[in-house]
Order: sequence, then C-alpha cells, then structure tokens
Amino acid sequence: MLKEYDIQVNRKTYKMLIKKQEANRFVISTDGRDLHVSFDNPPSFGKTFAMEVESTKHEVSLSAPRSDGEVDVIVAGRHFKTLFTSERELKPVSPTIVEEPKIEETREAGVVYAPMSGSIKSIAAQIGQTVHAGQALLILEAMKMENEITAPRNGTVKQIHVSEGAKVSKNEPLITLA
Repeated sequence: MLKEYDIQVNRKTYKMLIKKQEANRFVISTDGRDLHVSFDNPPSFGKTFAMEVESTKHEVSLSAPRSDGEVDVIVAGRHFKTLFTSERELKPVSPTIVEEPKIEETREAGVVYAPMSGSIKSIAAQIGQTVHAGQALLILEAMKMENEITAPRNGTVKQIHVSEGAKVSKNEPLITLA
C-alpha cells in the first residue's frame, strides 16, 4: 500500500507518503525524510495509542474529527491541530519509498548495490545462507536514518563485499547472491 496525503499541521501544509511494510509498521516520507514508524495497535480516532518513531516511543491521542474535518493530535503532551485535505492511493514509482532498487541490466546479475551513500550498521546475512526476496540482508545508515537493505530475489549469499562500520558509496556492491 502506498498512499499520499496533503496534511495541514497547525495551518502549515505538508505532503506525506505512507508505505505499509507490515501489519503495524510503516515508512512515512515528508520533507525529503523517511521515518520508520510502528504502532502497538492501529491508530483510531478518539483513542490513545503508542507509536514508535525511529526507536523512540511516544504516546499519541487522536480526537474525533470535528465538523470541519480538523483532528486534535497530541504527541508526548504537544498539541497539533491537523487536517487531512486529500488522500490518494499511488502506484509505486519511487524505489526509495516503494521497494528496493531493481538490479539494472548493465550491472552484474545477483549483486545487491548500495541505494545511497552511508555506513554499514549491521549485517544480517552470512555467506552460504539461503535468503528469500524481501529478507533483510543488512542495515545501511545514511543521514542518521537506518535503511534496511533486502534481498531483491531468492538466492544464496555468495559474497559479502562490506563489513560492519564500513563507509559505502551509492551503487557500491554490498552482497552477491547466487
């Protein structure tokens, strides 16, 4: 699921893209930033729930929408007047929001490349390990954001080109799958 919203927060308008990853896990993109967000329960109006944003937990309350559509959002004691002015379901277009980048035909088949520059925070895969499409291979930290790099297809880890803590450039080989 990929949805785009125009949202007003305290009278300032933002575009927000929301990509559902799992049951209660999402990537929310706004102002060029991707935030990894999870909920203990699905958010609903008139309720309080726990939300985790980039490993920081917050208590959030949503009021019932008023007749003008405005919703009071309270996050960790801070009050925001919020209005969703539009909602659109989008077709996947941006690999940084929708899915991991596809291997280009000019690249070596089976090689997973860095989608951006950053440093390797952790490696979940091991040489010889069988992996499935979408399975986490490593975490690439870029601009203080953790980006999960997943297997683009089923395969066996043939080679790991990086180590934890290593700095990598965009398009640098990370892992080769057989």
